[in-house]
Amino acid sequence: MSHSALIGSGMEMYAAGAAYNGGPKRVRYGLENFGLAWLHPVSRLAELDSRAVLTNSERKELLWLKRNRGHETFVYLNKIHAIQRSQEKLSATRSAGLPIGNLAVEEKTPQPAPVKPTSLNP
Repeated sequence: MSHSALIGSGMEMYAAGAAYNGGPKRVRYGLENFGLAWLHPVSRLAELDSRAVLTNSERKELLWLKRNRGHETFVYLNKIHAIQRSQEKLSATRSAGLPIGNLAVEEKTPQPAPVKPTSLNP
């Protein structure tokens, strides 16, 4: 998918992933009508929803985001963002020299054998 707003924006990966998984029509519509910001649908929806005053274009975008939030295009955009955030956190953890986590399996403490009840009558 190519669009003039995408060139050199750093958002090409998001648009390509969303277009591949959810269809190029919705991505093209979003880019042509709302620009690059909607490629972060969760944060853009929250940002627009929190404003007291919206322009007509922003109101149209907010309604479009709400109406389409369950569509594959938006689901995949959110997945791509989540993966990127995880990679950034992992990279920051590694560069800080912090342990990534304990991958070793913990040994279980042996449990004592169950005691059989004895009869009080001989």
